[in-house]
Amino acid sequence: MAIPIQSLPQGVQARVGPDAPGPMRAMVAKALMPMGPEELFLALAYLATNEQGELAKDARRSLQTIPGPVLEGVLRKSRDSDVLDFAVHEYHHDETLVELLILNPHVPDTAIEWLARRVSGRLLTIIATNQERIVRHASLVEAIYYNPEAPMIVVQRVFETAVRSGLSLHHLPGFREIYVSIFDKEPTTDDPSPDDLEDLPIELERPPSADAEPEPIDAPLAGIDFGEEGVDEDDYLKVLREAALEEDEEAAAESKSDAGDAISQSLYQRVRKMNIAQKVRLALVGGAMARALLIKDPKIVVAMAVLKSPKLTVKEIASFAKTKSTTDNVIQAICRNREWTRNYRIQFSLLCNPKTPVMFSNRWIRNVTDNDLKKIARSREVPGHVIRLAKNIMNQKEKAKDRKR
Repeated sequence: MAIPIQSLPQGVQARVGPDAPGPMRAMVAKALMPMGPEELFLALAYLATNEQGELAKDARRSLQTIPGPVLEGVLRKSRDSDVLDFAVHEYHHDETLVELLILNPHVPDTAIEWLARRVSGRLLTIIATNQERIVRHASLVEAIYYNPEAPMIVVQRVFETAVRSGLSLHHLPGFREIYVSIFDKEPTTDDPSPDDLEDLPIELERPPSADAEPEPIDAPLAGIDFGEEGVDEDDYLKVLREAALEEDEEAAAESKSDAGDAISQSLYQRVRKMNIAQKVRLALVGGAMARALLIKDPKIVVAMAVLKSPKLTVKEIASFAKTKSTTDNVIQAICRNREWTRNYRIQFSLLCNPKTPVMFSNRWIRNVTDNDLKKIARSREVPGHVIRLAKNIMNQKEKAKDRKR
């Protein structure tokens, strides 16, 4: 973000503004011009964000040579939001300066949100305890929740503050699942989010599975055993940190190797010990390997959290849709998501799954290619009614060809 010329005092503008002599600007960029600490910082920040080439590089190098105590004094007194926003991004690796900026009430909320996604430990706790800023800028709740360095106790405190203050958090991915995992009850609102609409029940058009009676998708998610102690906080953060860094494509390839199997087993053992709130957060923040484990969780709230993950890929959704052991609730949720079911691969996977409601199979079978219709007609894994539909469509197409001849 470029610092506007208006943020500079007139004397500084005369030395670094567009009309200032080139040699003078070059001297300022190299910190060779006699100036007070505050004026020098503003001049260098302006050149660093408004110029290119060597001039900007010199200015950034000079900014890094300003002594810490001098910077602290400048930033502590600053009230200019543009300057403070620049300082947040320029010095985010310096814990002392970052703490000073977090405590400065004039730093823009968006800059604090940017920090909240990156910092850890005490710095994150300081952000989380500023209730006034959280109430004013609800996006901080999401930033803290999705930061894998944030302890669960901090996350829950922030979420509780937001809910008590009446903030609307329905924009938050997985809001319903997060709310239930923390409060052990359904959120109440007069303005349902898209997530809420996806969770409305549909009528199953086939007999329930013989193995188990599925819970309705919109069934209350309360009744969870929240007395579970869960994994130790340090251990949990380690798992969350590793899972958040996991690259989905690499994890998918790695999971096929012996090493991947060992990692998967280790993760499985740790996930088993987690409480519901920990599992929900891992489902939303973690990588593909964590989601592949948690989609099978017997608790609806955990499996649904996997489907709300911002990192979820089309490849994963198609895999869930194809797997016969995927629960009815997950299959129905995928069926109901219009964006996902526009994808041919996902549609085809759902058609091959016996848990897909007939109303959706009847709709999507018309989109299947001729080659895939033949595969369905010959398959022993596809539901009988889908095979019959495929054969009927193939016969209709053959008759249409005969008429044309």
